[in-house]
Amino acid sequence: MNSLEMVLVILAVWRLTHLLSEEDGPFDIIFIIRKKQEMAFSEVCSTVFIV
Repeated sequence: MNSLEMVLVILAVWRLTHLLSEEDGPFDIIFIIRKKQEMAFSEVCSTVFIV
């Protein structure tokens, strides 16, 4: 892997992580996915704490 490919991979990873953590995405797709995961995670946590 040459240095140009390495820089492009680093930028692509940064862009993807920024999209997933800070932005809602086009048509709020990332926002909807994040909320569904949050609800599923809270259900798992409440089940664990009840038992």
